[in-house]
Amino acid sequence: MYGTQRPQSDSAMQKRTHGNARGGCTILLRNELESGTPQRQRCTYWLHYAEGSAMPPLLLSLVFARLPPAARGPMPFFVRLVVRGIAGKVLGSYVNPQISLHLEQ
Repeated sequence: MYGTQRPQSDSAMQKRTHGNARGGCTILLRNELESGTPQRQRCTYWLHYAEGSAMPPLLLSLVFARLPPAARGPMPFFVRLVVRGIAGKVLGSYVNPQISLHLEQ
């Protein structure tokens, strides 16, 4: 039944995720790579890069690329022009330069 399940304690959660309460792909780091090794440091670096630096421009690209096609639907004419203009400016002035900057490295 909905809402009757008791929340797990922190220790139960840590046991289930092998000592890491966040779970996810960090389980791989815990199980496969020893702490302090260069491989684990590289894996942690690229994981943080992907989540913190590369993902925001890619997500913005996805969102702003979908706005102009969505503006073709039932919408007042002037709003349609504003949506297309804002999406084009954001993509051209921020998102695309950021993506090309990350791809150059």
